[in-house]
Amino acid sequence: MAELKPATDDRPSTDRIMWNDGERRVGDERLPIGEPAVEKHVRALIEDQLAQAMGRVFQVEERSRHLERLVAREPVSEHDIQSLTHSNAELRNQLQQLQSEHRLLLQSTAWRVGRRVRDLAQRYPAFARHARRAVKLAYWTLTLRLWSRIRVRQGAKKGIALLAQSLLFDAEWYCRRYAALLPPGTDPVVHYYWIGAAQGLDPHPLFSSSWYTSALPVEAAINPLVHYITHQGRSTPDPHPLFDTGFYLKQAGKIPADRTPLEDFLARPAGDAVRPNPVFDPVAYAEEYASKLKGGINPLLHYAAEGEAGGFWPHPLFDPAWYTARHPAAVEFGALAHYLREEKCAKGVACSEHMEQLGDKTLSLPFSLSFPEESDPEVSIIIPVYGHYYDTWRCLASVMLLTRKVTYEVIVADDRPSRPIASLLGAQGVVLVINTENLGFLGNSNAAARRARGRELMFLNNDTTVGENWLAPMLSVMKADPRVGVVGCKLLNGDGTVQEAGGIIYGTGWGDPFGKNDRADRGCYNYVRDVDVVTGACFLVRRHLFEEMGGFDGRYAPAFYEEFDLATSIRDAGYRVVYQPASRVRHHGSASYGTEMRDRQTLKNHATFCRKWQTLLATQPAPDTSGFLSRERPSPRGIILVIDDKVPEYDKHAGAVTLFQYLRLMRELGLRVIYAPQDGKPLEPYTTALQQLGIEVLHAPDRLDRWLRAYGLYVDFIWTARPDVTFPILSQLRRHTGAPILYYTHDLHYLREMRRYELEGSIWALQESQRLKPMELKIFDVVDHVLTPSREEKRDIFAEVPHANVTVVPPYLFGDTDLTDAPADFASRRDLIFVGGFDHTPNVDAAVWLGQEIMPLVWEKHPDSTLWIVGNVPPPNVQALASERVKVTGFVPELEPYFEKARVSVNPLRYGAGVKGKIVTSLQAGIPVVTTTCGNEGIQLADGEEALIADTSEDIAQAVIRLLDDEALCRTLIRSGAEVVRMRFSASRAREILRNVLGDALCPVCGSRPRQERHADGDWRLGLHCTNCGVDNRGAGVAQVLVVPWHRQRVNTVREALPYLRDLRIHEFGKDDAFRATLSGLAGYTCSEKVISGLFYEDGVIDLFLSPDGQVQDLPTLHRVLKPGGRYICAVMDQVDETAQSLRDAGFQATVHDIDMPDREGPSLRIIEAIRS
Repeated sequence: MAELKPATDDRPSTDRIMWNDGERRVGDERLPIGEPAVEKHVRALIEDQLAQAMGRVFQVEERSRHLERLVAREPVSEHDIQSLTHSNAELRNQLQQLQSEHRLLLQSTAWRVGRRVRDLAQRYPAFARHARRAVKLAYWTLTLRLWSRIRVRQGAKKGIALLAQSLLFDAEWYCRRYAALLPPGTDPVVHYYWIGAAQGLDPHPLFSSSWYTSALPVEAAINPLVHYITHQGRSTPDPHPLFDTGFYLKQAGKIPADRTPLEDFLARPAGDAVRPNPVFDPVAYAEEYASKLKGGINPLLHYAAEGEAGGFWPHPLFDPAWYTARHPAAVEFGALAHYLREEKCAKGVACSEHMEQLGDKTLSLPFSLSFPEESDPEVSIIIPVYGHYYDTWRCLASVMLLTRKVTYEVIVADDRPSRPIASLLGAQGVVLVINTENLGFLGNSNAAARRARGRELMFLNNDTTVGENWLAPMLSVMKADPRVGVVGCKLLNGDGTVQEAGGIIYGTGWGDPFGKNDRADRGCYNYVRDVDVVTGACFLVRRHLFEEMGGFDGRYAPAFYEEFDLATSIRDAGYRVVYQPASRVRHHGSASYGTEMRDRQTLKNHATFCRKWQTLLATQPAPDTSGFLSRERPSPRGIILVIDDKVPEYDKHAGAVTLFQYLRLMRELGLRVIYAPQDGKPLEPYTTALQQLGIEVLHAPDRLDRWLRAYGLYVDFIWTARPDVTFPILSQLRRHTGAPILYYTHDLHYLREMRRYELEGSIWALQESQRLKPMELKIFDVVDHVLTPSREEKRDIFAEVPHANVTVVPPYLFGDTDLTDAPADFASRRDLIFVGGFDHTPNVDAAVWLGQEIMPLVWEKHPDSTLWIVGNVPPPNVQALASERVKVTGFVPELEPYFEKARVSVNPLRYGAGVKGKIVTSLQAGIPVVTTTCGNEGIQLADGEEALIADTSEDIAQAVIRLLDDEALCRTLIRSGAEVVRMRFSASRAREILRNVLGDALCPVCGSRPRQERHADGDWRLGLHCTNCGVDNRGAGVAQVLVVPWHRQRVNTVREALPYLRDLRIHEFGKDDAFRATLSGLAGYTCSEKVISGLFYEDGVIDLFLSPDGQVQDLPTLHRVLKPGGRYICAVMDQVDETAQSLRDAGFQATVHDIDMPDREGPSLRIIEAIRS
């Protein structure tokens, strides 16, 4: 960047106008300051122009220095620098032109003659003085101007006296500001009256001569300050752009008649709340910059004189440097003046980065803080403060403007009783807690929490500003899972980089903020995950937990390490600490404690923390552990990397639905999931949906190949799909991970294209089939496990690769449906529906065939039927089908409104492979299905019982007509279709298959890893399962069944289930101490005898009875003591079915669970779960 230079650097020194001993010197002539020199017209004109040019040069120098300061704080654009450089060049040219004219004048004959006269005057100064006066007197007399000159002199004396007495002429400031123009000994009042005002110099920081003069109705040769004072500031322009006279008088009311409004404002005592303009708050400014305002100086005076140039903010949301950089015209009178006078506080004009981040395009300064008053708020937002007015105001403003969908209250807890700021904020609806003594951050927070009325507590630092809809995502995590005790946000630096994305606590007791100073858009910072600790600057905690823990532990007073201790206490109680990246908060980092105190207190509290949590810290990672492992809590079943072509658009494609459902199921099983789309694009809103499930999405700027080299070693499983995605990276996956590879087919791509060739005769389809087949067969040969959606595909794979390890998995996962019959309005329905995404060519062919050949046959019998073609991106040949009888919708977010109109779902697929999602979805929605043999492939619906199957246009049309005419048949198909969904496409079946495929990674009791190998002398079911907690294999089976009700909350271990079990009355008998140690502290635990009669004196007192060592013999007593709906879970070695039947006979609903233990021969591990009716 070129250096900015004053425009007067190259000015010849001999031609300068200088001031010396109270005289003005031009060349060799000395003239008294007291009255203007009388010269020839031309010389006077040139001198006047030269003086004005020098004044402009001085102003440019001032602006240049101000801009240099701005550049030092915030870079100026190249365009601004070029514009200023051009302006400087123009002023230089004007000055040089005037100097040239002045040199010509000095060389003229008139000047040389006059110079001799001046030499005589210098030799005889008294004579010269009298002579000049005589000449002037004669001239004024002859021109009849004597009386006017006398009046001018009298007016000048009065004006100078008036200025000297006024508060609005600051002689000291004037001399300091214009030192370059006033040599020592110059009377500043006289100089301003005769010369300074004409040059636009200001007599006071809050009186702008040029501003005032330009605002007069007609410019006149008057002194602006004299004019303002003589009119008492009434009916005059504002004296300065920062002082709004009308606005001030409305607040101040009546003021003394002999005092101008500006003088009245300057005379007000410190702490007076009357404002000079709508934006500037003197009280707030004085509080924020108390250490800078010495001697009770007026805050606006300080800001105008040096505050703006020094980078001080006139308002919590007004940054002068930031504003000036975006409004170069603000240089003339200042940033705030420009906003007040030029922009007129217009809506949508941002004044700082903080204000821009609020995102409200209708916002303008000033605005007041006002919060809703809730009788039963969901959240109490607690903001501890100790000074820092501007930070606190900004924080409150962001909370007020950006909190959505949550009822809340705000508590400002002020811990500085000597000079509290809480009452100065002017925030309506805020609960103010002002301590009578300094309690420190910890004590202040605890005291405020006791005043809270919300169901949950949010602790928020006052040096933060929250992002859009920041609170609702944290609260939604807490509502979704009662095991969540604390939720933290993604904490950002002021520049938008990461400050903390969840915290890590090492075994040493020290911690690390994950992601510090990295870019915030990377996938590793944007998924929900369990962490050791969250930032203390902003976190949500369950109120009952906070109270049970006794608040922040007083041993850490006054501050530091309290959030580490609270998070660890909550985790130790069996609750989760969760990081929520959708909640974004910026932390601007002002400090209430000095660095020396922070370091000393941190060391002290670190030692306290280590003593308190010595046992737990032994299980924490070492400081040199990879951040990939330590950034989130260990996953119960390991780490799985999932790879497919792109982020699944689950509302557009059947394959995407399958992938999304299995990704969700993996999370429910406790797997840590990393999803890597081949295209690297974070498609929205689908990427966010995955991240909110706790799935890390690996997208640009990160790349899969680099990720594999860095972290592939830690992957336990790999799930991949599609030949064009999988085949190119097989070698990388093997080289960098060593993890078993699971390949999901979706369908057999080569077979689908071959069928297309056979139907259409497309050479391209044949070539594509020939290209894909060797790739797919190679994948089947190399991967560890092939997952396919249909038995037909399994058969085809075995035919090509006999040694392949193939498992059939349901491609679509639905919860248990209670559908038993058609809806009430079904008889009146006449419409048909076709569903399919049209980026899949078999769907295009089927839709065109249906519209052009099948539907005309249907309309012959049912002309009132409408066909709805629903699907993403329909091509032109599908759109061309649209008519009064055919509706082509394109993409729709929900299918339910269209299913509610439909009588029949028609899916005439002529080629393709795999299970057809559109058919399963129709069955699940309770719509009878007509399809082809190809469409039925993989589902194997019974023709006439579960669907109607036909393969020609005529037969398909007849099937549709049959369903339109036969309501009884429709109802039969609806009931049987619902049963198909329940039996073949349930989430519970898919969960069982996936658990068998992946196996167990962690102990289901304590969650530790690795576990003891499952072998023992004798029956393996009695062998040790986990060396950490000591549970045997039978106990592990009981634990798996125990946590089944909470699988959807991702509970996969007994330790994770503790919050759900806490309110239950539980009993267990046996010699296994694993459950006893894990469940210690829960109500009513345990007994060690198999005979339970006599142990309980009341009926219906037990919620849960665990029996890992065998069956309870006294079943009547068991039935008596269990509550209705109470559970009994036991591991039985022999006669399992007989035992289950005996439980049924005793009044229980008994279910036998076969627990998979891989690589086991002989008897299986079977667990009985009985529920008291």
